[in-house]
Amino acid sequence: MATTSQDIGRYLEQQLRAKGRNAVMTYGELLEVFNDLPEFTQSWASHPLCKMFGDLDIEDAFHNRPFRTAIVVSKDNGVPGGHQKELRAVAAYYGHP
Repeated sequence: MATTSQDIGRYLEQQLRAKGRNAVMTYGELLEVFNDLPEFTQSWASHPLCKMFGDLDIEDAFHNRPFRTAIVVSKDNGVPGGHQKELRAVAAYYGHP
């Protein structure tokens, strides 16, 4: 069965509820869990996670909650799609101040 944005969203929520700020993971670690998705190349825009993360961010914005995708960071610089401030807000929202 192919991974959907809802699968990714549920997984990120699970991680946040269980680990709070310690739920941070790299894109590569996320892809290890959802191993039906292709490896990364230099082109983020063409990777399926790009659209999936966009869908999740739109859903989170619509519901006025922090972006779940903020816990996924680059291995090279440890920076999420946003900033550490977003990570703290996301963790607090899911019960980890």
